[in-house]
Amino acid sequence: QFPCRHPGCKKYFKSLSGRTRHCTAMHPFMSRETTKGAGSQDMDIDGESRTCPTQ
Repeated sequence: QFPCRHPGCKKYFKSLSGRTRHCTAMHPFMSRETTKGAGSQDMDIDGESRTCPTQ
């Protein structure tokens, strides 16, 4: 099973495509981040870096 990587979301899916559909619907701003884990989000919603504010 594949977990939804969105922080705080506890859903699990049988397939990656199912998870992608869920993320596109429930977490649309993360749709371009589906290949990354929730801990490695480079871009915030507005395009600014969340982990390195000095960049």
